[in-house]
Amino acid sequence: MSQLTGKWKHDRSENLEELLAAMDVGMVMRKLAGSTSPTVDIAVADDGTWTIKAATAVKTMTSTFKLGEPFEESGPDGKKRKVASLENDVLTVKVVDDPAGAVVIREVVDGQMIMTMTKGSVTAKRIFNRA
Repeated sequence: MSQLTGKWKHDRSENLEELLAAMDVGMVMRKLAGSTSPTVDIAVADDGTWTIKAATAVKTMTSTFKLGEPFEESGPDGKKRKVASLENDVLTVKVVDDPAGAVVIREVVDGQMIMTMTKGSVTAKRIFNRA
């Protein structure tokens, strides 16, 4: 079982507004995203299906996928076809059709889940504690 599974509560963000600007997200949505404090639930079913549910007071987004299989996911930059991989308990999600697309890496470091998001040369982090 992955260390990533379970419930996580947002602690803080680093450079999030700059990343969203690099993703062409409008100012209002950038400010709204920066003010949210999501709770994230990560689960892996017996058949290997991953479910990541991110809930805020404004919206809940759920992604369901199997490692190595393309899936559709909506994000702040629109709906994209993505693929996920897991290596050494580090979950990486990449855009399939756009080499310049955003990459999201989730890993547990010192008991915190670190979500590192990169678009081009801009990187942001969201740090979560176990809920």
